[in-house]
Amino acid sequence: MAPRPSRSSPCPACFRPGGRASEVLDFTGRWSGECTPQPGPMRHGLTTRESRRGRTGHDATGMLIAGEPGFGFGRGAVWAVHAGWSGDHAHYTERLPEHGPVLGAGELLAAGEVRLTGGEPYGSP
Repeated sequence: MAPRPSRSSPCPACFRPGGRASEVLDFTGRWSGECTPQPGPMRHGLTTRESRRGRTGHDATGMLIAGEPGFGFGRGAVWAVHAGWSGDHAHYTERLPEHGPVLGAGELLAAGEVRLTGGEPYGSP
C-alpha cells in the first residue's frame, strides 16, 4: 500500500519579545510611496498583516518591529520579525491578558499547496 499524502499547516516563526514591548511599527505604501512607516500601540488580541498576491507588493510589511514606548532610531529596545519569503506571507502580533506579546511571521500556504508522503520533510522559509 502506497503512503497517503499528508497536508501541511503553516508553521510561523514566533517569539516573545518581553513585557516591555508595547508599540509596533510595520510598513505600507503604494507605487511611489512604498515602505511608509505605520507606528502605533500594540493592541490586545491578534493583529495580522497578510500578503496573498503570490509575491511581495508595494504595501508589503516586510518586517514587523515591536519596541519599548517611544522607541526610534538610536533609542529604546526593539525586537523584529521578518518572513524572508516573496510568496504569500503573514506577520502578526498577539497580546493576551495572561501573557506578554508574541511576534510571528511565516508563509501562508493555500489548501493542498504542499502535500507530503510519509516521512517526507518540508523546509519552511
